Amino acid sequence: MDRMESFKVRAKNAATAEWVYGYLVPYPDGISGWAVTGDHYLNFDRHEIYTFHYTEVLNDTIGRFAGVTDYFNNPAFEGDIIIEDDKYVGIIRFGEHAPHVSHLDKTACGFYVEWLGEMSGILRTDVGYWLNRRNHVIRGNIYDTPDLIKGGHNE
Repeated sequence: MDRMESFKVRAKNAATAEWVYGYLVPYPDGISGWAVTGDHYLNFDRHEIYTFHYTEVLNDTIGRFAGVTDYFNNPAFEGDIIIEDDKYVGIIRFGEHAPHVSHLDKTACGFYVEWLGEMSGILRTDVGYWLNRRNHVIRGNIYDTPDLIKGGHNE
């Protein structure tokens, strides 16, 4: 997770397991792991000093903001689940991927939809394409609603 401090993130509070939103920074004690600040931007280059409220988070729940919202203005994060035609399940991910079905021999890096089951490698992977359509909204995430993945869609 090198350099993730420049991304807006969502993660679960380590103490309460409630979602917190902000920017990812090393926890102030330097040993606990990651923390999320309030909705502020840290400017390390200018050595500006701020007083921040830090919330220690569960590392395995950290998800970067994808920079887009769905049709109903819900922000999209890594780990969010979208469903196509009420039967095909996709998870928003970040990393290397084939940018489009017709370009399976090429790779890109960024946010994409990982389609599960029979539609893997068939449907487009670009997040913005799916979330700009009324019937493709964020239905949940892999942490709070894993049943959307296991619940019969795609299986």
